[in-house]
Amino acid sequence: MIKTNWCIITGAPGSGKTKVIERLSFLGYRVCPEVARLLVDEYNSNDKSFDYYSLEFENEIFHNKKLAEERFDKNELVFFDRSPIDSIVYSKFYNKPNEFQKEIKFRYNKVFFFEALCDYDSDDVRVQTKGEAKKIAQLIKEVYGSFGYELISVPRDSINMRADFILSNII
Repeated sequence: MIKTNWCIITGAPGSGKTKVIERLSFLGYRVCPEVARLLVDEYNSNDKSFDYYSLEFENEIFHNKKLAEERFDKNELVFFDRSPIDSIVYSKFYNKPNEFQKEIKFRYNKVFFFEALCDYDSDDVRVQTKGEAKKIAQLIKEVYGSFGYELISVPRDSINMRADFILSNII
């Protein structure tokens, strides 16, 4: 695996990852937004239908996550809203076969984990129930663990405090 200086922000659906990524971007850090959200927005803006639960859609997400990684220098500090490893998590959650594990080629510097927030709401991308979000959180811990990552749990706090916590853990 190719060692990088990249940091992954992952966690349960509805855990505030995207807002913290936006905060890090505002502070001037390089970020890569969540690919699934970008794809859903693209499909919706073109009135194009898709099946969120299909293997085809998860394959498209995975492929685009890999393309996103190829755009960044491995030595640069970049914060990613999820990684290709999350595609393995979602494929397991939906019992979809995949060969994603064989295609993981980068080793991340740090992986920050967000638990679901108490005020969980669904949206166009976050379609899981609160109970399903908890199951996904557990799978994230297991799958990242199988790759040898120790997840750094980000405390439930304000967006600014969570961003500060992450920054204090990379220096």
